Amino acid sequence: HEILAQRIVWCGLFLVIVLTLMRRWRDLSRAIRSAKVRWTFLATALLLSCNMRLVRNIQSRKRSFNPR
Repeated sequence: HEILAQRIVWCGLFLVIVLTLMRRWRDLSRAIRSAKVRWTFLATALLLSCNMRLVRNIQSRKRSFNPR
């Protein structure tokens, strides 16, 4: 869980830096107000979560099935 938390924090920090340097905060606020964009963000987050869960399950099965 710590790795996931670190990824979230660093990605958020990176996003803040990029949006500030590019002066695109207004674009982000406009995008968040759009229902279509919010649904797209939600779908993307769900797909990424499923993918991460699947990878974790596969890795744990590989560790538990160690023929040595």
